[in-house]
Amino acid sequence: GYTQLLDDLGEGTWVNHAEEPGRIQKWKKESVTKLLSELDFSKNSSIPKAQTDFLNDAKFNAIWRSYYIANDKNTLANKEGLATGGELAYSSAKYFNTRLNLTLHTTHALYAPTNNVDGSNLSGGANDASINVFGIANVEVTQNNHTLTLGHQKLSNPMLNHKTVRMLPTTFSGSTLHSKVMGIDFDLGYITAIKQRYDDTFTSIGQHIFGNTAEKSPLLYLGVQYQSDNSKLQLWNYQASDFMNTIYTQGEYKFSNINLSVQYLKQTEASGFVQNIDSSLLGAKIDYKKSNYELSLAYNQSGETSDVITPWDGTPAFTDSMVSNALETSTKHKGITGVTDSAYVADTSSYKVALKLPSIGITKSALIGSYAAYTQKQSEKTRTEVDIVWVKKEIYHAIDLKMAYIHVENEKFGGTKTLPQHITRNQYRIILNYPF
Repeated sequence: GYTQLLDDLGEGTWVNHAEEPGRIQKWKKESVTKLLSELDFSKNSSIPKAQTDFLNDAKFNAIWRSYYIANDKNTLANKEGLATGGELAYSSAKYFNTRLNLTLHTTHALYAPTNNVDGSNLSGGANDASINVFGIANVEVTQNNHTLTLGHQKLSNPMLNHKTVRMLPTTFSGSTLHSKVMGIDFDLGYITAIKQRYDDTFTSIGQHIFGNTAEKSPLLYLGVQYQSDNSKLQLWNYQASDFMNTIYTQGEYKFSNINLSVQYLKQTEASGFVQNIDSSLLGAKIDYKKSNYELSLAYNQSGETSDVITPWDGTPAFTDSMVSNALETSTKHKGITGVTDSAYVADTSSYKVALKLPSIGITKSALIGSYAAYTQKQSEKTRTEVDIVWVKKEIYHAIDLKMAYIHVENEKFGGTKTLPQHITRNQYRIILNYPF
């Protein structure tokens, strides 16, 4: 980093001498090089190497983010909101195989009308509302192919996911261990709390589901993944004491430009505290990729007995879409958070078609469109959703732009003056990201 500075000084540079005005002295490159060398931690032998690495290799990253969302419904008042914020992240270098990770997540409402707001998912409330929280704050210890993380962290697995679909991500608190042994990835987790994307507080896993009177029971999970050149297999087991057990498995096989995937999920009650949990989900998907074009066809079928429960922002169904309005408000698991996504309602069959195309004449951009349909057998009602997303990288310098349009046709039981049988919903999103 000093090469340009030395070149700028040059051999013929003359400066005023600080102690003897009127006298000029020629500074040699060699003298400046020696001075800068003494200031360089990595070359200073008086400081242990482990400490100099810790000082020199620390990383700071920031992302500025602005988000606008508007909802147009035929049953309710239109809602909209605009927020800005982002994240500031620090990651130290390793010191005796240990590093510290800190990320401040922040969002502030720019426009969020009090009585007509969709800003709760953006900034936690109406005008001038804001969220500032260290969503990530952990100690990470690495030894060979093993990484232990203690504290607040992002997770990305079938049932626990950071799911950054608004301003802030969902993050989790606990202990996780990732190991790679003989080409097989193992993930072990002990999760005690979750912070939702619209909140600044970590809530215990049990209380997040059942309210403040519930036990602060943890969630344990184990994941095993194996991947070869043309295949991948993963198996996950989640156990929430006094609640439910979840098993998820997914297999993939790739040949030529085609990728085939199958998935299966099974949930059962862990004790008598919550009854009637006997859920399942079966799915299949085929992806075709060639050059910058992608085509995907997916199908899911949920079990007849009970809804699949997804309280920790993990939504693994192949037919999952951008808006999570359910066919019916679930009554099978009353009082439990996260059971209303259409693909997970009991006895629902669904399919999804998605196509990704490069934007003609516009570099670093793509257009993604999808159509999904969900049919609940008992009610004989169908919900459809059309998602259209346009993404442009570096629309101005390093700023990325994402625009989305979602159209939902949703049929409900019965029909009243406030909630007619047929619901139409249009949603618009504009998102700007600037990493620096």
